[in-house]
Amino acid sequence: MKEFIPKMGGEEIHNGQRGYFKENNYEEINGNIFEGFENSGDYILHQTNCTILSKDCSGIAKSIFTLFPDAAIENDIVIHYNDPYIMLGDYSGCDMILNLYGQFYPGGPKRALDSFDCRISYLKEGFSKINKYYKENTIRIPLISSGLAADKDKKGKLTDKEYFDKYIKPIVIEFLPDINVKVYYL
Repeated sequence: MKEFIPKMGGEEIHNGQRGYFKENNYEEINGNIFEGFENSGDYILHQTNCTILSKDCSGIAKSIFTLFPDAAIENDIVIHYNDPYIMLGDYSGCDMILNLYGQFYPGGPKRALDSFDCRISYLKEGFSKINKYYKENTIRIPLISSGLAADKDKKGKLTDKEYFDKYIKPIVIEFLPDINVKVYYL
């Protein structure tokens, strides 16, 4: 994947193509994703897997499902009644929480249908769908998505922030162009 190269006047070149990019629709915030969320009108978009119920999640998904139990119930209903293979690259929403199903198994990529490249494609597909239905809204995203940072072969000696900037940020910018995105990290 080619690096994102911002240009003046709202133009971008990404993967060799020019397109319109709203310069102010992407922001990185060093802080807690939940701070001020309740009354903000923002959405939180996080990635979760297709096979683990909310009570067994970890990381940011566990925090979200603990703080917003209706999102956990929505997640568990979707997982219980749907084929996990069909869910990949899709999302469900409850109140202001969007659960993006971007990986089959928890942790790092391990199998063919859950490889690094597959997870990237699931993120792209899910972001495209969310961009279509949540235009002009503000969405908060945690720094790391899809358990990809657990992929030791790709991560190597990169910090979480360097990893995000290299692999995830270009996808966020390309596939969520109509949404005000706030990426949170600590």
